[in-house]
Amino acid sequence: MSDFSIFLEQLIRENGYSIYGFAQEAGVDRPTLHRVLKGQLTPSTSFFQKIVKTLRLFPQEREQLTQNYDILKNGESVFRQRIYIKERLEHLNDFVACRPQLSGDAVAAGENGLPTEPIACIRGEYRVESVIRQVLLEELKGQKRPVISTNILEGPSYVGRALLQLYLEREGQLEIRHLIRFHKSIGSHMHNLTMLFDALLFSFSPGDGYRPCFYYENVSQYTDPASLFHSYLMTKKHVLCLSEDLKVAALIQEPKTRACYEQCFQRTIAAAEPLLQRAASLEEGYRIEEAFYRGKEVRTLFSVSGGLPCLYFCCTPEILRTVGRFEYPQARALLEITCQHYERLAQSIKTSAAVTTVDSFRSFLQTGRVHTFPAKYVRPFDLSTRIVILERLLDLIHTGRIKLYLINPVRFHFPEQISIHVSEDQKCIVYANPTSGYEWGTSVQVKEKTLRKALLDFTVSLPESELVYTARESEGILRNLMQAARSEEEERENV
Repeated sequence: MSDFSIFLEQLIRENGYSIYGFAQEAGVDRPTLHRVLKGQLTPSTSFFQKIVKTLRLFPQEREQLTQNYDILKNGESVFRQRIYIKERLEHLNDFVACRPQLSGDAVAAGENGLPTEPIACIRGEYRVESVIRQVLLEELKGQKRPVISTNILEGPSYVGRALLQLYLEREGQLEIRHLIRFHKSIGSHMHNLTMLFDALLFSFSPGDGYRPCFYYENVSQYTDPASLFHSYLMTKKHVLCLSEDLKVAALIQEPKTRACYEQCFQRTIAAAEPLLQRAASLEEGYRIEEAFYRGKEVRTLFSVSGGLPCLYFCCTPEILRTVGRFEYPQARALLEITCQHYERLAQSIKTSAAVTTVDSFRSFLQTGRVHTFPAKYVRPFDLSTRIVILERLLDLIHTGRIKLYLINPVRFHFPEQISIHVSEDQKCIVYANPTSGYEWGTSVQVKEKTLRKALLDFTVSLPESELVYTARESEGILRNLMQAARSEEEERENV
């Protein structure tokens, strides 16, 4: 018997039912329920939903029963992957709060300088961090395009935070060659997913200097320069090898030894593959998205978003052209490219399962803006046009072209600036809306297969999860938002 069946039988008894009485009350087949309780059968989603609706459960009991069901249905490792992806998405905005401050003045005032020996051993966590800062800052001095090579950015380590801070301060005018060792399957190890989310922080930042490459763990340990240490930083003058706990380091300044490390690094990079493909412009982003669907006449698009990619199908060229700020020459070119792009997507996509937030629709109805359109070139849609667009969306929902699911904000705090698009053949694009001071968002295509598979599984699983409202509930929420927007407009007109 499984944890699910044991816990379910316990809840049925605690609710005062016999097995026969509960089957009648829930409207489920009694022999099927017996098989479920004996651990002989995994119930369907509809069967499980009937059980949950019939039982009188405390929130903790409901959460535990749902978790046991997910593990029974999908396996422990898939369940852990989905939980991990959800948590990393929820915290994707929090990295700003944990940036360390790396300033040359602070270093000069409080630190003793680098060791002078050709090869020096550094011990102690604070001393190692001090040397890391000095090595990085020395690389930045007097160079227009400094280059740092490393195999460490994983998790909340000081090295990763320091590099991200420098990269943001330089607005991408710092080349980071990042070599990542991957497992061939994720299983219960979250290493591959951890490296993806850490890499996305750099890819979403301004600039194009971040170069992540990966290789699988079956590559000989002697190919990677870090064979004697957990990780390393390499600059034009130094190699800093680091222990896993960052409490011991070896600083190599002897030119011939450093050259050997550089040769090993170059060999591994040559055998590695790109982890991400980042679009450098709006046009390139559109090309990546269109190549995403190439190869079949029609596809199903799955997306989870803090924005409204489902409006691709609703914004006709005629509607888009009404909001262009054509006093800017670039606005006309932008809208024409966007119209052509939307038309090609509409021809390539058969159906779309769109998971998005309630706030994205509320914001659209209040402001008339869509994140993907720069305010400099596109005016807000007026309220009547907003309603027309959403009425078109409802028509597409009724015809089955779009399946809309709204995220329950109590259970899933999805970041408003991120969208994930996946297809049935495990292609994956992650899009970030424009940040303050920048006109265009960033499209990043994920190239590594275990990551594409995990993100597809996560996105496709959402409509059947308790993280989102049902399709009927979602449509009802959207209609209520539209009605509230109409009522507010009428009140303003009456005043």
